[in-house]
Parts: sequence; structure tokens; C-alpha cells
Amino acid sequence: MSRDRRGEAASGHAQALLARLSANPDADEAGDASLLPASLSLAPLGQLMFLAAALPVIAWIRRTCFAFSAWAWRVPAYGIGGIAAFWTIERVAAFWP
Repeated sequence: MSRDRRGEAASGHAQALLARLSANPDADEAGDASLLPASLSLAPLGQLMFLAAALPVIAWIRRTCFAFSAWAWRVPAYGIGGIAAFWTIERVAAFWP
């Protein structure tokens, strides 16, 4: 499957699943409530959970006796930025065959 078709295929599978679930005439109201996480994106909730776990760890590291220099705190930011740039370039390059 080509790069630019992956998102369409995933979206098509999700739409087919939702259509199959909603086409069931025997579905009760409790079954309809189970589709709520599918219609609402759980990604923001996952991001908040990650922050709730990561921020106390960062605070603990700052309180401990480890004294990191100023450049050591910039290393993760540059790493994340580099990965984000690579991902963006890869996605934009997928627009053209």
C-alpha cells in the first residue's frame, strides 16, 4: 500500500466498523454509548495522562542533587524537534509520487 493511501485505508476501516455497528437493529442504548470513545478522539486524554506522569518526574529530577547544566535541558527539546521535522518532511514528501 502506498504511503499516501495509508490514512485513507485506516479511515475506511474505521468507517466500515462504525457502519456495521450502527446498522445493528438489536443494538441497545448501552451499546451506542460504547461508540462514544470512537467518535471522540482519545488522543488529547492520552496526552494529558502523559503530562500528568511526566511532570512529577521532571519536578523530582530538578529537586534531586543532580545539577544539570543549561544545555542538558535543551537536548530533549532539540531531539523532539528533530523527530518532528523528519516526520513533517516525510509526510510532505508523500504528497508527490
